Amino acid sequence: MLNLSSPLWPAILWPFAGAIALVATGRLWPGWLRRLTALAVSLASFLHLWSLRSSIGDRTEIFWEPLNFFRTGLLWRVDGLSLLIGLTLAALVAMAVLVERGSESGSAAWSGLLLAALAGALATETGANLLTLALGSGWIDLVLIVMALAIGDDTGRVLWRVAVPGVVSTLVLIAGAVQMSAQVGTVSLAAQNIPVQMVAWLSVAGMLRLMVFPIHPRGVHHPETTVPSALAIGVGGYLLARAQAIGPGLGGYSGMLKVGIMALLAGGILAWTGLAGSARRPDQAQDEQIAAEENKGSQAFLLGVVVHQTGWILIVVSLLKGGVAWVVSAVVLALAVLTLWEGRWQVREPAPWLSWGTGISRMVHRWWDRVASGIAPGFVETWQRARSWLRGGAWWLPAVALASMAGFPLTAGALGRWSAYGALLREGNARTLLVVLVADTLLVAGLGLAFRRFLQRADQSVRASFVIAGFVFDILLVIIGIASGSLSKRLSIEPVPGPGVSVWGLGLVYGLPWLVGGWLAYAGRRWKRILAHGQRIVGLDWLFEGASWLGRQVVHGLHWLSQVGEGEGWLGWALIFLSLGAILFLAR
Repeated sequence: MLNLSSPLWPAILWPFAGAIALVATGRLWPGWLRRLTALAVSLASFLHLWSLRSSIGDRTEIFWEPLNFFRTGLLWRVDGLSLLIGLTLAALVAMAVLVERGSESGSAAWSGLLLAALAGALATETGANLLTLALGSGWIDLVLIVMALAIGDDTGRVLWRVAVPGVVSTLVLIAGAVQMSAQVGTVSLAAQNIPVQMVAWLSVAGMLRLMVFPIHPRGVHHPETTVPSALAIGVGGYLLARAQAIGPGLGGYSGMLKVGIMALLAGGILAWTGLAGSARRPDQAQDEQIAAEENKGSQAFLLGVVVHQTGWILIVVSLLKGGVAWVVSAVVLALAVLTLWEGRWQVREPAPWLSWGTGISRMVHRWWDRVASGIAPGFVETWQRARSWLRGGAWWLPAVALASMAGFPLTAGALGRWSAYGALLREGNARTLLVVLVADTLLVAGLGLAFRRFLQRADQSVRASFVIAGFVFDILLVIIGIASGSLSKRLSIEPVPGPGVSVWGLGLVYGLPWLVGGWLAYAGRRWKRILAHGQRIVGLDWLFEGASWLGRQVVHGLHWLSQVGEGEGWLGWALIFLSLGAILFLAR
């Protein structure tokens, strides 16, 4: 029986109802109305999640009659871990629909499908047993598949790459639920004695949903692919954080740490080689070929950032005893800022009131200029210069996200990195620390090149929606970096542990990637051709293309065999095989 009086339901049902309305009738709505509705629904879900801080520990259960195969029903529970990542994903969707493309979007129902994915993510993150986690995860997979089919072309293929590991993750959760029900008698994650093997199922499902290297989502670039990818990363990070909160899972083994280090190094190489290998010389004119190379380099850079950040999540899970949720939130928010920056020049469908609203705005500006010039001479010129700088030089918006990814102090990205460095120094794991330093150095070099490219685009105007979204996310990154300890107490979750070593020695090691990375960002342009080859090798495009070619050959071979066995000559082949069988039988 479904208890609709539970305080949790509105947070999930708001985006679900909005998704139904937009998918069913979205094509009849103008683009601005779709965005406004999706924004209102996602913000309502965000505000309701924030109000659930006083309901931490409440449970909601659906009882099935007769008893189902798993000996229990669906169970949801509100806790600080689910609230933190749920708030992050709701903010991601709200800001994404705010700057969504208008009539040029691949599908008019994109906003509705994104809301449906948010509903599935919230249902997953509040799930209190493996069966509920599997149900929410399966809903996310279904939405991603529909989104891939609706959009099509290259964007659809990228969404398929996001959906396939998620489907496997859902199957892993189902298998874990079946085995846990058979061994323990329940699938509840609140059980007293949960076998380590069950936590391992949850950890593997989280790694698959996280799309860790080498199953990374190749081709992510536009918001239609990066936003669903960030949503999937948030859900995968939640599964890993939940596994860490329950028991050791895979964190007690070296396997997860090795996978995280491999992803960290591959992501750093892709981020650096992607932009350094496609950098344009100052004296080189812009043409279609150069623009195509820069676009490909930007895709490699963004892919490298995604791979690197997912690797950091695995390393934090492996080395630390808490604080994974803060690292996941920092990664999702920083990726969101880069996503919004990539999509900020897209054409939008104007709202109907802009035709007369623009005239009123001009009248107000002229009146204000006359009043200000009479009060303070020179004020108007200063104000216009500042306004032009804010609209055309908003490079500081992605700069905060880049600083967070590089682990600068007072940003959210410094939380997990500072503690992980301290854990490696405390354990004396010099080899792992060296690889992590190299990977972070390469990432900083790529981030420096990205910052330089953002500065080159600073003369272009910025829409107000992008400024609002980027500013909100930047503020959140700084707030998390400064006040994560007090917020952890309010949400009743584990804070990020301290480094446990000398701050001065750790600070010296911590700053090395910034120094060396800055030099690599400048020197990498000399090795443009070599870096381009390195990007193709590490990106594993050759491997997936080879696997695709091999699969096509197998399909062609099976088709040929079917034509031989079932075509016009099927009777002759049948007689030949019967004759051979008869000869072998008589020869005995």
